[in-house]
Amino acid sequence: MGLTMMFLGNFEFEIDKTAYDKITKNWASNIAKIARNDNVDALQFRGTKNQVLTITGAVFPRHSGISQNTIENLHTMRGVPLPLTTGKYEFLGVYHLENIQVTSEDIVAQHVVQQQKYNIKLIQIPTPSLLSLI
Repeated sequence: MGLTMMFLGNFEFEIDKTAYDKITKNWASNIAKIARNDNVDALQFRGTKNQVLTITGAVFPRHSGISQNTIENLHTMRGVPLPLTTGKYEFLGVYHLENIQVTSEDIVAQHVVQQQKYNIKLIQIPTPSLLSLI
């Protein structure tokens, strides 16, 4: 059993099997443009959008002993709120699985995949803070 880097629901990103290479976080704002007579639009801040988290990595099914469908099986978690935690069980937020992209490369004889690159896109589900309950 390898060292777990991160958990997404019950899925483990293990360092020796399903390690990720990069995590990208993206925050954006909702901005409304209001046309004015002086040809300069007025901009109005309308709040923030949910954080988007992208996890990118590669798995090597032939060397790590995992199934070729390990990452692809994450699609069964669509529509379910997934807690994201570190390998030490530190809570990072609740996310919704939006997209999984898997690219198989280096296919050898008997259709054995040497490497699968994956890209997992998650959207954070806002969790109410304790202050909002007061």
